[in-house]
Amino acid sequence: MSTRPVVVVGSGLAGLSASYEALQHGAPSVHLLDRAPKPGGNSIKASSGINGAGTKFQRAAGVESDTLFYSDSVRSAGSRFHLTQPPVDREALITKLTTESAAAVNWLVDEIGVDLSVVAPLGGHSIARTHRGAGKTPPGAAIIIALLNKLKENGKFSITNLAEVKALLKEGNTVKGVEYELEGKRHNIEGSVLFASGGFAGDATGLLARYRPDLKGIPSTNEERPGSHDILTAVGAELLDMDSVQIHPTGFVDPATPNSMLKFLAAEMLRGEGGILLSPEGSRFVNEMDTREHVSNAIMKLPTATDGDGVIKQWDITILLDPDLRPYRDYNMGMYNSQEEHDNLVWDKNDEDFEAAQQQLRLKTFCRKVEGFVQ
Repeated sequence: MSTRPVVVVGSGLAGLSASYEALQHGAPSVHLLDRAPKPGGNSIKASSGINGAGTKFQRAAGVESDTLFYSDSVRSAGSRFHLTQPPVDREALITKLTTESAAAVNWLVDEIGVDLSVVAPLGGHSIARTHRGAGKTPPGAAIIIALLNKLKENGKFSITNLAEVKALLKEGNTVKGVEYELEGKRHNIEGSVLFASGGFAGDATGLLARYRPDLKGIPSTNEERPGSHDILTAVGAELLDMDSVQIHPTGFVDPATPNSMLKFLAAEMLRGEGGILLSPEGSRFVNEMDTREHVSNAIMKLPTATDGDGVIKQWDITILLDPDLRPYRDYNMGMYNSQEEHDNLVWDKNDEDFEAAQQQLRLKTFCRKVEGFVQ
């Protein structure tokens, strides 16, 4: 029997889930490596929730049956669903994603202990199926913390942060481990290797520039770290759908550093709970509950608000929330800033600017009812 560890690279939801399942299925030990100072990857930033169809929480919220997740996903995929190069069975993948989504939510709730009892309708979904907790902790952080706590209860699990994998170790045509750098020194660890570090949206001058040069200048909510894909292709791995990069419609702009390429995510939840998007002229210009692609395209048709050198490409829009929705705003941003730092991002209901915006909104909404906007 092998006593070599399973080596997992990446500590987001994929890496932590893989680590947990490896131990559940008899791995002698799991050693997780991550180059960031803290675990969680991009998963810990998720603030809207996780989708699941046919869950007990949906039924408790009044959704007795949800058979539309597959068709909603196909609609969101658009023309890419029908692409055959490279040969990917997209129908099978989306079928697995949607039909097993309830089991994934149940696993997080029943086995890992995450609260996902609140269900909300978000953009691109024809029915409420996005799950989050009832407390103040955003779902991404809640899931990551719960998984880490579970893993740390197991003496066969270990994690090393600030460890950057540099290469895969090979013996003939077999990968036998990884070489990583920690505090300026190189180390080798042998074992079965699982890579769970696929994010590269923050790699603006590397992989993103190589596969989607048209996105140059658009800010990201991802840290500016190089993608790890070249490490894999060096040993013969094939990459698929590298041009499939989605543009999220909204991100918060820090007024102190408006031209920073790193933004805070303004989550789907803000629109799902009633937030609307206004152009610089105060016009409502899109159905906020449509797919991300549709909303992003509508935003990018507006005039850009660039810096003097035109290096950064962004658009000046406003998310308008009813004052009663302030808790959702705070819930979304609490993981980033203190209360005092983001108080200025919402109008007080007695402000003249708020009254003017309300009047403008009433006019625009009335004029555009016939266009099918969500009211």
